[in-house]
Amino acid sequence: MTKLRLFGVLGVVFGLMLAGVSGQVRPPIPRVPGASASLDDLLQEVRGFRADLNQSAGASMRMQLLLARLQLQEHRITAVADQLEEVKRMLVALPDQTETRFQMNDMEEVIRDVTNPPEKRKGAEAVLMELKARLRLFSPPQRRIR
Repeated sequence: MTKLRLFGVLGVVFGLMLAGVSGQVRPPIPRVPGASASLDDLLQEVRGFRADLNQSAGASMRMQLLLARLQLQEHRITAVADQLEEVKRMLVALPDQTETRFQMNDMEEVIRDVTNPPEKRKGAEAVLMELKARLRLFSPPQRRIR
């Protein structure tokens, strides 16, 4: 009798499960003539979303390229500005040639003036040679910088 009782209990449990499962199954939704129109509308909306998504992805890629180019140009401008500052510092560091040229003109005047004693003119010639050497020494860097 225990076996019979066990089979009975199993039968009741199986029956309850079957009743529960059958109660949970939903019946198919009946089609209404306007329902296919709303599905078509949803399909068109999904297609529109896909097109918008593709368009925004393309715009995003173009924006990233634009930003990369902008950063590259900014880097180039910074490098050129640094070079310009370096050249300005180098030009300031070089001696001024105008003063040297004025001194050379003064020495040439002393040499040309026949009233000056020969020792003074020889001294002026030595200074003039030194000034010319200094001018030749500093001219190539300035030419290279300019």
